[in-house]
Amino acid sequence: DLHSFPTRRSSDLHIVYIELMERFAARGQAHSFRLWFGERLVAARLALTARDMLVFLKTTYDEQYSQYAAGRLLLHATLEEIASRALAQRVEFYTKANQDMLEWASATRDIAHVDLYRSAAARRAIELARRAATGLGPRALGLGAKKQAERADS
Repeated sequence: DLHSFPTRRSSDLHIVYIELMERFAARGQAHSFRLWFGERLVAARLALTARDMLVFLKTTYDEQYSQYAAGRLLLHATLEEIASRALAQRVEFYTKANQDMLEWASATRDIAHVDLYRSAAARRAIELARRAATGLGPRALGLGAKKQAERADS
């Protein structure tokens, strides 16, 4: 959602994006591409550059303008801008690509997501919290449910 795009008052993940962008901006390697309809911001895309590569990190758009494919319009304009300004020789999309995204690609590779935890207890607590957040109550998690021995009648 465009209205929750990273700001100083955002979630932890948004703060990671802000800090990353600030770090790269100090070296002139952070880019924010935006699409406006008049005075209204309808799409935004964050990117970083290093050497000859530009990496798209995050894209968001105003869902009120989804019928105009604002994210796609921004992507097209952004690729034109990258080429005209020679910002990069290679463009990377840091995302799990769908078929529509693959149409822009000349090559693909897998991305691995890895979670590291300080301890097994921290890992277990986070797993339980994620399950609870997806609507699985204590019974589905095996908590608070009494196990009863099944007895076969002969």
